[in-house]
Amino acid sequence: MATLLLVAVIVIWPAGFLRIILGLPFILLFPGYTVIAALYPRKSDLGGVERLGLSLALSLATVAFIGLILNLTPQGIRLYPALISSSAFTVVISLLAWRRRRRLPADERIRISPSFKSLSLFWRGTKPVERRLSLALAAAVLGTIAILIYAAAVPRAGEKYTEFIYSENPEKRQAIRENSSRALQQT
Repeated sequence: MATLLLVAVIVIWPAGFLRIILGLPFILLFPGYTVIAALYPRKSDLGGVERLGLSLALSLATVAFIGLILNLTPQGIRLYPALISSSAFTVVISLLAWRRRRRLPADERIRISPSFKSLSLFWRGTKPVERRLSLALAAAVLGTIAILIYAAAVPRAGEKYTEFIYSENPEKRQAIRENSSRALQQT
């Protein structure tokens, strides 16, 4: 559902902050989470922290692999081919995960219910080392999101480089010197 919402936002609003905010989970979380949900549909298979960490890692790997495949196509890596292929991958794997979960008894299915009560129960039941690791993972995720927002929001300066031309002919060298000194005086 979130994937289809993102596709609609990108089609309606071609650029903007909303697109960046919705695009980050689309790239950093959804592809990997769908793969994890398809591979480990039981509640007892993975804990929440492991599920989140593997989702992030698999999302980056999956998106990189999709980009590699797109690079080999005539369309290349452009917005709409990347959007369509990532969305199609996420939807297909989500359907596979949904099918696998439906085959399990209801009490063995993983359910995501974000609430403060479940978070406090999780926090009380963990060891201090696991708490520190969870906080480190959360800090890494927030740092990655902040860096990605910064990289997307701050425009890059144009390329700055020095051009070097060498010629064996002395007359050409003199013409190049004169042209470059005129170009420098104009700027």
